[in-house]
Amino acid sequence: MERIGEAELNAYLDGELDAEARVGIESWLAENPEEAARLGALAADRDALAGIGADI
Repeated sequence: MERIGEAELNAYLDGELDAEARVGIESWLAENPEEAARLGALAADRDALAGIGADI
């Protein structure tokens, strides 16, 4: 499988993919630990951005 782009990884993180796509990404991540780390970084960025302005 080719490298998965950030848009699709973000859709995965947001739970927007169907089961087949989700399983495909999970399989790909298991075979590509460096990409799993990239997903972790995207998740951390998303979580940090979600907290901006939360205390306003």
